[in-house]
Amino acid sequence: MFSVEQLQAFVATVETGSFSAAARQLGKAQSVVSQHVINLEIDCNTPLFERSGRYPTLTAAGKALLPQSTALLQQHQRFTNSALSLHQRTPDDITIALDEGIPLKTIAKAIVDLEAKYPNLSLEFLSASSLDIIDMLKSERAITGIIFSELDIPS
Repeated sequence: MFSVEQLQAFVATVETGSFSAAARQLGKAQSVVSQHVINLEIDCNTPLFERSGRYPTLTAAGKALLPQSTALLQQHQRFTNSALSLHQRTPDDITIALDEGIPLKTIAKAIVDLEAKYPNLSLEFLSASSLDIIDMLKSERAITGIIFSELDIPS
């Protein structure tokens, strides 16, 4: 039977284009990622990658199983998030005040990561000056703020 680790290795290899890049993405050794994929291929009784070139390419079986593998990993993440939320109550709505000088695109990856980890989370971003952000935090209009300048912030 296949494991979540095997599916993660398979999908990461497809997404990154190589076993070594997948290993870096997953924070594992390349040999571990390769072995997970090999074990998945054994469990499926078919090769998922063609390894004749420099980079692995999906076989027909790999292409057929990729959407289901991705869906299973997404479902696993939703289940994990739901299970964790049973004991850790996370807010449903978070308001973040951003300094006017900080482009939203600079924190885009963090936003995507938050939305993936907490799919039920609603984020609101407010753009304001650094001094206004401090006032928003004091009045609890925002729960956190990111400012662009160095200010002495009173406690």
